[in-house]
Amino acid sequence: MRRYIPVIIFKALIGVLFGVGMLVLDLAVGMPWHWTVCEGPFIIALCVAILWLAKGVEPQWDPAAGR
Repeated sequence: MRRYIPVIIFKALIGVLFGVGMLVLDLAVGMPWHWTVCEGPFIIALCVAILWLAKGVEPQWDPAAGR
């Protein structure tokens, strides 16, 4: 997992942006309140949790790749 931590962080950041977009979209089109509360905020919370967990993992240094 340490090898792919930059990818995991990137996907989680994109997921937060996607969750915000879904929340804005749900509010704009007038989705039912239970749908709006469960969709966007859940995606945001999940991705923030992934970022929080990934914060404690240091990326693996790959001597073969020189990084």
